[in-house]
Amino acid sequence: MLAVVEMLSVEDRATILAAMSTWRNAFLAEGRVISDGDHELCLVPKLDVWLKAGQWRQAEMPFYSVLGQMSAPADEIVEINPPKQGLPGNNRGLIGRDAEGKLWLLRTGAIQVPGGVRNLESLEAQPDLQVQVRLSNGNSKTYYKVACLEGSSAEIVRQTKDFVARAAKLRERPAPDPLQEQISRLPGTAFYRLNIRPQGIDKVLEVVDEDQIAIGWSEAATLVSPEVQESEFRDILHAAYGDRVHPGKSAGEMQRFLRRMKIGDVVLVPHSSGVYVGRVLSDPVYYPELVDHDTAFRRNVAWLKGGKPYEKASFTDDTVASLNARGTCITLEKHRDAILDVIYSDWQALSVILDAEVNGTGITSPSYSLIQARPEQIYFRQRLMEMYGERCCLTGTTIVDILQAAHISPHHMGGPRVNHPENGLLLRADIHGLFDRKLLSVDPQTMTICLAPSIAECPEYAFLHGKKVHLHAHGSRLGQHFDEAQRSWKTLWPDVSTS
Repeated sequence: MLAVVEMLSVEDRATILAAMSTWRNAFLAEGRVISDGDHELCLVPKLDVWLKAGQWRQAEMPFYSVLGQMSAPADEIVEINPPKQGLPGNNRGLIGRDAEGKLWLLRTGAIQVPGGVRNLESLEAQPDLQVQVRLSNGNSKTYYKVACLEGSSAEIVRQTKDFVARAAKLRERPAPDPLQEQISRLPGTAFYRLNIRPQGIDKVLEVVDEDQIAIGWSEAATLVSPEVQESEFRDILHAAYGDRVHPGKSAGEMQRFLRRMKIGDVVLVPHSSGVYVGRVLSDPVYYPELVDHDTAFRRNVAWLKGGKPYEKASFTDDTVASLNARGTCITLEKHRDAILDVIYSDWQALSVILDAEVNGTGITSPSYSLIQARPEQIYFRQRLMEMYGERCCLTGTTIVDILQAAHISPHHMGGPRVNHPENGLLLRADIHGLFDRKLLSVDPQTMTICLAPSIAECPEYAFLHGKKVHLHAHGSRLGQHFDEAQRSWKTLWPDVSTS
């Protein structure tokens, strides 16, 4: 099970300075200090640890705190430098406050080693050392405990020594290949930055609201076909656009979106000062009706943080530079570590839902849902569970195992918003079957349940006929379902009133 948020970040200057002074003073009390004027080197031989600190008294300068082991005095193993105030930004250190009000020195798990970066998560798991920290901007990040700052000087130094020793273990193996083995989290998952600005027009918010990502070049419809070879992309784009686009550059962008990107990958969509982060749920789909909108090529995604953006300031400067770079669809592989430091806890929370087994999730449907990729249907159901409070929106049933996600407009004809929660109802399994077969519908004018004549005579369902309900469904889609149900009832029972 995922850890809950255990600490809150401390971001006011006075508390951070006091906490860091407590930490440094613990080393001064337990060790021997050598000063060169700019820095203090504190040696603690009995615990095989040293701390080099500087710049603390210079208000405009960041903390400088580096630690190593006495057994290797020349090796700087890890730096632990919180910001002097505000959000952590590029800093990997942080002061946190636990539920009891105690202050802790914390650090992310990304450790610089010769030739690259390794993460503490690649070592034997010690979940008691990990905490989730909620930042003031609403984001949550995973940190490791360095030391509780409420204990004795000896205990603070001992806990810090244990953290340094753990970080030192990352140096015992060969340095990682920066592209292939930089980090053990999410192996096989690729990272992309996607600008949704076809022809320079910002389409981010409307596409994100539909739980999708999109790319332009919509006139080159045949590119979506798996029969088309990547070597043909350039010619197809040139045939569709002529000199209006650069066919070589455009081909590269489309190859990444249509062929390189895969289900399960991470996509970051920048917008203003924020970044939407999602998990890709589907292969590319082409919607001819969106050619004029120039967002016909789309993929379904599940957004982290419930569809709310992360602040760009949460990421490192190098990552932000790539997020702001020109181009449409680019890889962010070199920023894996920095991105995961920000999103990992939210990614895990979403994955618990999307990677759940079918058994017990209530997603099995007698009709349309079976033609979807399973993660899409699970995410669709989760959105409806949140929208309707884990309750059947027609009967009020709260038995989670028999609640299913029903599409109002069926998946095969629902268009780009087919998996939007406004195209869904959370229904008890048997009610879902009636709804799909149009033996039950909802009058969008009166918001009352209507039953087919044969069903209205059944004692177990008769009480539903005429019942008023409150739904969050799209009116026109609900109206189309109701009209189709009415027509079928008149055909099957011409002599019976369906009003």
